[in-house]
Amino acid sequence: MIPLAGIEERSFSDLDEVREHLSKRNRFDLELPLKNVSIDDLGAFRAGKAEGRLTEPAMRGLARQLRIPEGFVRDMPADLFTYTVGRLVRDRDDMVRIHTEDDLVTGIMPGNYLPVRHELVAQWLKGRRSGVHATLSPTYMRVTLPNQESAPVLPGDMYQSGSEIVNHENGLGALEVRQYVLRLVCLNGLVTPQTTASYSRQPHGDDPVSRALEEMARVVNEPQNPTELEKPVRWAADRAVGGDLAKVVRFLAARLEGETTRSALNEINEDSTWYALLNSVTAFARSRPAETRRRYEVIGGLLLGWFMREGRGHAPWRRRPCEHCTRADEIAN
Repeated sequence: MIPLAGIEERSFSDLDEVREHLSKRNRFDLELPLKNVSIDDLGAFRAGKAEGRLTEPAMRGLARQLRIPEGFVRDMPADLFTYTVGRLVRDRDDMVRIHTEDDLVTGIMPGNYLPVRHELVAQWLKGRRSGVHATLSPTYMRVTLPNQESAPVLPGDMYQSGSEIVNHENGLGALEVRQYVLRLVCLNGLVTPQTTASYSRQPHGDDPVSRALEEMARVVNEPQNPTELEKPVRWAADRAVGGDLAKVVRFLAARLEGETTRSALNEINEDSTWYALLNSVTAFARSRPAETRRRYEVIGGLLLGWFMREGRGHAPWRRRPCEHCTRADEIAN
């Protein structure tokens, strides 16, 4: 695999710190024909007058531009990757937008993409300080804005409503804003999104950046009515996982990190409650990198959504019989 430059994940508890950090970036945006792009076996990327080391998000963007499966790129020897890129960009006149930061190539996307820059998001939130938590990962920026009010659901287990902003400035995703419920015992673990207020803008969307920022502010400032959590949480705290244990652990391992997830849940047994299972999933999320942590938090929300139905309806870890396959088995027998 071609060597990629790493980007350190950073966490902040104050938006002034975020703005100061972003202001120190030496950024450069360039738009040029794809045929002007080149890369060598050591991961040095060149595009016109711009050059720098290729990062993982930029590699993913380049693979998308060239329609190369990302998984295939990760396993491709460096010399083969260099040769393949050289052949595929030849005579390509379509425009690409390239972002560089401190001599690193951080984003490669179609020329018509116009993502929202992190600086604009942080500046638009000026004045929001108390309780703010921000993460700058290699792929995106995430800001959580809790409200001041918090409410106990179970003894020692506090929940708080708020808003979440996730922004991709490298063309790999959208600007997303939503209301949420924050579980304080798990720090900034997103538990269940609110559906009453949300906004999303893709980097190729029609919304001007100014309107996107206005919509972001609307969602953040809209009055919130947090989901009632006490009843579903108590339901989950009073019921054992029982015979669903193997199925739910297999489901979680497949959706998350395989054996790593399975090992994190090794203390859960059939006598453990569903709420203990949720605790294990969200507590383990705290030790994971930002992108992985968010996947655990989303799965925590999925579990809580099932608790809200008090076990009624189809659980995602229970397979539904395929009617066609059932009929085929009947015919075969």
